[in-house]
Amino acid sequence: MSKIISLLGAILTLMVSVAVESNTFELPSDMRFIGAVVDTTPSWQWHVDAAQRRTSDWDAQKREGIKEADGVTRFTYSAKNGLDKIAFIQGSMKMPGSFGRKELLPRVTILEASGRRLMLNGNVEPQPASITATGVLRNGRTTKGMLSLVIESAYAVQYKLRGDEQNIYRLSYQGDIGEVAAGIINQHLLAEYAHNERGIKMTSVDRRVDSGYDIASVLGGETTPVKAYAILGSFTSYVGQINTLWLDVPETWTATLTAEVQFQ
Repeated sequence: MSKIISLLGAILTLMVSVAVESNTFELPSDMRFIGAVVDTTPSWQWHVDAAQRRTSDWDAQKREGIKEADGVTRFTYSAKNGLDKIAFIQGSMKMPGSFGRKELLPRVTILEASGRRLMLNGNVEPQPASITATGVLRNGRTTKGMLSLVIESAYAVQYKLRGDEQNIYRLSYQGDIGEVAAGIINQHLLAEYAHNERGIKMTSVDRRVDSGYDIASVLGGETTPVKAYAILGSFTSYVGQINTLWLDVPETWTATLTAEVQFQ
């Protein structure tokens, strides 16, 4: 993760003396700089606690495995274990950015079994992915398999408009995943969004958009409205349609889905 570091409040103090005889200015031999180095990039907070609670103790009977043409046995877990969609990595900004810019935009990737990094699109379009699974056979030996799943992810963004003291504006995607992303912003709504500077309660103006609209570009500053400020963003992702595939069916198995968050 790269961060933007800037020097703020630097004061250059110069003691200047005037030599009347020669009409010249002489600088002293010492200069003092006073200031502090601060991180000006609004920070995000991330969690995967919901996923950790729901991704253990999945049961399947060996007779429920479906033998496929290539000799692989497939097990489907979603329906049997009540696993429709499982919340995966979610994040929200802890403080607003003054304007949309690339340093505000997180890019979330997962590591697939092939070693390729899949960037989550954040526009609610489903993305299939596969990760390695490790099984333990009855004799104690390990065997490698594959876990396949589908990931849906969404950004949401909220902002104010200069000249508009009454409204705050929120963009989110249509559908349940987009609604969750908008809800994350509400859960972490800052006091400055509740009332304007005169203490008047502000009204939320919600715009639900389809997957063709790029909400990430608003956070990144590419399509942010000219008068927008106090940019606040969120991100959510869900996994579903979970299957495992094995040549040798194990007694137990584990798999690790690794997510990485990067900023430009």
